[in-house]
Amino acid sequence: MKPAKGNTSNNNNNNTPITVVTDKEVKQQEAALNQKYEDYGLVRNSGEKAGYSAAISYPSASAVFEYLDDWGIRSVPENGKFYCYYDIVRQDKYKNDASIKVTYTTDGSTPTINSTDAGNEVHFKMTSQTPTIKIHIYKNGKLVALDYFTNGHLYTNDGVYDD
Repeated sequence: MKPAKGNTSNNNNNNTPITVVTDKEVKQQEAALNQKYEDYGLVRNSGEKAGYSAAISYPSASAVFEYLDDWGIRSVPENGKFYCYYDIVRQDKYKNDASIKVTYTTDGSTPTINSTDAGNEVHFKMTSQTPTIKIHIYKNGKLVALDYFTNGHLYTNDGVYDD
């Protein structure tokens, strides 16, 4: 009888030290995102300050990049207007790695390990109702990185791109 196969992939380096993000740090990063709204003068559907976008990567952008190859918006033309799509794509070395879980929310709420799973990659349209994307990255069930992003144009201009 063969021993049971583990649920981690062969390309997972379990010797890589990880820093666990605490609940207190999550709350601090959410407060920092809210402070950026205030600093930039972002007022929901105000039509002002559209060029600003509030973003937080914690503990650093490089920590997020360790797990994600791509995360962020792209502009897509549809019927004479431009719309924002958001992409979340894992690094190749973590594709299908069960020890890594990437979850996200689009309603401004804080993600948990049980929030929507991004899988290996996900692409979705942002709207004025969903201007904020919050991503949590878990390794072996522990929160190791997060990224929060609010598109200033969607936030202040009810999602309309006229081009």
